[in-house]
Amino acid sequence: ICEILPPPVPRRSLSLPFAASRGRTAVAKMSLDAPVFQFEIAEGALLKVSHGDAITLTEVATLTGLGSGEHCELVASTFAAVLQANSYGAHSPKMSKPLYDAALRQLLPGVGQLHDSHKSAVSLFFSNMFYAFDRAGQDSAPTDELLAGLVILSGGSKTSKLAFAFNLFDETGEDAIEQVNLARLLSAFLTALMACTGTVETMSMEELASAVHKCAVLTTLTIFSDLGIDDDETLSFDDFGSWYNQTGYTQVPWLELLDLSKWPLPAGYRGLSDVELAAAPERSSTPAEVEVADDALISFDFPAPFAVKVTITDRDVDTLSRVIMCTQLHTRDPGEVAAVLLNEAEDGMLFKKDFDRCLRQLIPFKYLINEGGLDEAAIDELSQVYSAFFFAFERHENMGADVSELAAGFSLLCAGNKSEKLAHAWELISNGTPHQDGARLNRRGLWRFLRSFLQMLMAVSSSIGGLTPEELSSTADSGAVWTAALVFRESDSVYENSLSFDEFAEWYTNGGFKVASWFELLDLHKWVVAPENKQAPATQLGEADGPKRGWEGAATQVASASEYEMKDDDEEEEESAANNVAFTFLLTAEGHTLYLTVDDADFVGRILQLSGFEVLNCELVYDILNKNTTLDSSNGLGYVTKADFDIALRALCPHVGGLSNDDVQFLTFAFSNIFYAFDAADDGGYEYVAIRELACGLSLLCQGSKSVKLQFGFGLFDADGDECLTILELQSFLASILTVLFACIYQTARLPPSESRALIDQCTGAIADDIFQSYYDATSSASTTITFDQFGAWYNDRGFSLVPWLELLDLSKWNPAQGAPNGSKGGAERRQPAAERSSAAGGSAVAGSGGDGGGDDVRFSFVLVDETSTPAFTVEISGMDMKAIHSLVTKTALVNLAPNSFCAPLLESSMDGVLDKRFFDKCMRKLVKSTNLSKDDQNAFSVILSAIFYSFEADEGEDEGADCVELAIGMAMLCTGDKSSKLLYAWQVMSGEVDGCLDFASLQSYIRSFLRMLIAISFDASSHRTAETKAYASGMAAWVTESIMRDYADADTEMVVFDDFAQWYTDGGYEVAPWLELLDLSKWVLAKS
Repeated sequence: ICEILPPPVPRRSLSLPFAASRGRTAVAKMSLDAPVFQFEIAEGALLKVSHGDAITLTEVATLTGLGSGEHCELVASTFAAVLQANSYGAHSPKMSKPLYDAALRQLLPGVGQLHDSHKSAVSLFFSNMFYAFDRAGQDSAPTDELLAGLVILSGGSKTSKLAFAFNLFDETGEDAIEQVNLARLLSAFLTALMACTGTVETMSMEELASAVHKCAVLTTLTIFSDLGIDDDETLSFDDFGSWYNQTGYTQVPWLELLDLSKWPLPAGYRGLSDVELAAAPERSSTPAEVEVADDALISFDFPAPFAVKVTITDRDVDTLSRVIMCTQLHTRDPGEVAAVLLNEAEDGMLFKKDFDRCLRQLIPFKYLINEGGLDEAAIDELSQVYSAFFFAFERHENMGADVSELAAGFSLLCAGNKSEKLAHAWELISNGTPHQDGARLNRRGLWRFLRSFLQMLMAVSSSIGGLTPEELSSTADSGAVWTAALVFRESDSVYENSLSFDEFAEWYTNGGFKVASWFELLDLHKWVVAPENKQAPATQLGEADGPKRGWEGAATQVASASEYEMKDDDEEEEESAANNVAFTFLLTAEGHTLYLTVDDADFVGRILQLSGFEVLNCELVYDILNKNTTLDSSNGLGYVTKADFDIALRALCPHVGGLSNDDVQFLTFAFSNIFYAFDAADDGGYEYVAIRELACGLSLLCQGSKSVKLQFGFGLFDADGDECLTILELQSFLASILTVLFACIYQTARLPPSESRALIDQCTGAIADDIFQSYYDATSSASTTITFDQFGAWYNDRGFSLVPWLELLDLSKWNPAQGAPNGSKGGAERRQPAAERSSAAGGSAVAGSGGDGGGDDVRFSFVLVDETSTPAFTVEISGMDMKAIHSLVTKTALVNLAPNSFCAPLLESSMDGVLDKRFFDKCMRKLVKSTNLSKDDQNAFSVILSAIFYSFEADEGEDEGADCVELAIGMAMLCTGDKSSKLLYAWQVMSGEVDGCLDFASLQSYIRSFLRMLIAISFDASSHRTAETKAYASGMAAWVTESIMRDYADADTEMVVFDDFAQWYTDGGYEVAPWLELLDLSKWVLAKS
């Protein structure tokens, strides 16, 4: 990087645009130039941010209108149009100062109408920004770096700006950038921040440039090192985001300043109220100041840019009082409530449906009816209030809430006084370290601590009902950032950038209560629980406000069991269905029963027949779903949209293009049903689902036994890798399977989504309770989780009679003629579903290309025998298989690679002879450049390569991963070279030397490698279980090895050399193993005819 990115040498000094023109009396008796934040970017170099800097940036963003929304794309398109119009090309790497000025005039036509002083100030700001990037002093600057720097002025979140800037430096279109471009991106951000702050007044330009360069390079090297990415590889935006969320925010905290709301505006600052902003568009993101209601009890202001007065009225107090009295949360310990929320969270994030489950655990439904005396309408209204509390913490719609902040804020509703709740929240934000043990919070931690309470109080107030989620978050951020800056400036902290709880308490006692008086509201006894002038709270919530942010569809659905009557619309249909029932499954103690009809079995059989899912490996489905997600997930779980899911299906079922329109429409309907069954929104409005839930459910349609699928799904929900599940994880695991069953069975597929989910939760919740009660030990902490072995023991002991529907994970059980699974009641013998594969589904399961030819177009056929010479299996290679391999090796240029060049990275990446899937994928990304591949080709080739890997994966019971030597030998088939050269290379790899010898076991492994490769690329073979085809390959290899060793092995050493093997082949081995001829691709895949 250092060679490619030399340190810049800027020539102009910068000055603050408003330093001379802005009056210093805007905030009385406050120094605008004193640093509020400072970040060390290199040894001896500090980035300092003052109130004056924040005012400057805010006023420019306001005067130009750029801060009113996400305008990054608008800026980029305007610059591209100006470059194009002047014959430089829309993607010109350089932009001159005259063209830069022309682009700004076109982008900001209203600036010319401003007052002269403001017009001059804006002009000076943008000129300073340009010359900060004009490192060579030639009146030109890198276009991409300029655009990246200007994102600071735009509205929008830090994440959206990072994504936009990341894309500017993505030269391949793969959502990934090279190491040098990451350094340039970070350098661009830092350069722009320097231009926006007073840092330039304390250092020479040469020193600043050197510091920026050093920080960008060292940070880039750290990122690649932390993520284990080689210097010549690329970094994806998702990987960058993961690094930042885990540790990066502590190393480059200045990236937070990409969010305009994070700049420290001084208290009392009210913006440009004395200036007519004729050029600026109306700021829809800034709500008007809320009028204080006549019955206002408490109100407090937040600073700009979202100047909102938060008011808590009599009516708000009444609503909150009824909520906590009905639910009795005010009697619960904050730690107890937090434990429930934290236990359900994944990677620090809690999603709405998980939050709802927590509420059902904290506030049992029966309690609300029996003790609270609530009816259905009151319960629904109560759930809306709690939904409003949750959404106050969900910073981006449908992306979950920070569980530590939610639990801290939720303590408002619990027992305890102000001090106890503050100490509890301090411990949560400091990752569980008690404040008595000296837990300290840095500035970011204190922001989160303050923000958690502000967001909860804002949720209580009806005055902020008009705010969008982003506006509410930005408002809370603004108040938290301002207060945190004040705390650090005024407190007597031992350390400059961290604070202990005792130091914070001392600040509050010595005057902080005047600034943050809202902390007093944490003590409910002072205003909610027992106000002397209030009547006892009613049991009905009839007076409570409705949802505050359009949350009508997000409330927790609570209803009685009677709502789940599963009845058809007319008696004739009901009678017909009853006569057609194959199996019945009792779901709940209340009598809810699932009826699986012969038509349902036929429905699933048709899905399997047309899609080919029954030959797919569960892990492969999970991998493809993960590979095709476009969502930026901050919690690390992974989510797919409906569009992502459709792309993944096309990769998993590439042959579907050859089906009739009716068949394609049927599959589209069936898989859409499954997807939307997992969608949390009642109307399918979210259109994203968790990958682990979807993959677990889809395993029902994949190959493998019930036990294999259960173990696969169990592992998906083991978030912390301890091979145990909590009760909520276990319930989610079971619910994922039952959700797919509900989507495939007509009786339940037509239920309203809320009813279907409620019944699933009721059923799986009771089962999870039963499992845990079976293993509960009050004296053991381990009883809070359950292992897979314990789950299996429970199932074998009694679970098979409670959840007999799990037997349907075995696809053979969908044949009603075979009888009912244990614990279910079978109907009369019915026709067998069409589960046999037809030629319409022909082609390779790993095919990436379309084309003619189907499953009947067999080009090669080889009979494999077992150790006793008995024919056991026939490997068939079809025309579609050949086209798939031809497309793979030619489009990726693998056919031009020598075997050693291709296989060496695989061998080097193994550990103790085993290569896991993650390192295999990494090797393939390095060897198979996807720059010139279409999205369809990328998905198709990913399926092919994954299918090859799984063919070599260790057998059940062994360590995970593939034998790297066998995998490397088998994949040598895809490279250049004839049969003899590949056989010789493979021999050297297996023996470890040029003239090496092989014993029986090594020779068997050598031969088996080629067989496994052939089986992996055969669509016909993929219809068999992987364990079976591995056994066939091993049997044939053992039989061939026995014949070679019997006639050609050295009598003393019982070993053979390569010449012995070659002689065997010449003497007649070619008749026994003709499939070795396929090592030469020119004889079949690359043949001209």
